[in-house]
Amino acid sequence: MHGAAGNADGDQGLLWPREVAELCGVGSETVRRWARLGLIEYVRTPGGQYRYRPAGVQALALRDMLTRGQVAAMFQVDPRTVWTWTKQGKLTAIRTPSRRVRYRQAEVQALYAATLGTSGKSQGAYPA
Repeated sequence: MHGAAGNADGDQGLLWPREVAELCGVGSETVRRWARLGLIEYVRTPGGQYRYRPAGVQALALRDMLTRGQVAAMFQVDPRTVWTWTKQGKLTAIRTPSRRVRYRQAEVQALYAATLGTSGKSQGAYPA
């Protein structure tokens, strides 16, 4: 179901495009494009506006996320080191609704590329 009709009473608990954009780290227009492409489930209000179900947003937001263990494996370090980098501000931790920690894949890849560029190491690379 991509575009179900909604009503004013049943729209509670649904998210506005700007809320989805903030959660996913993108712009509102990107959220609307995802809806048109069928990447995210939406509900149309009687006024024709788009609203989004939290479960669909969470699935989309987590699609490009990495666990602490995955980040640690990429850098070949202990997961506690990744948490230290988070506390130092080198990576941004995102808490899921279930309170699990995730990292944006693009941010991790950028840190990895920057680390390789500055250290010249291909294994066991540590951010400075």
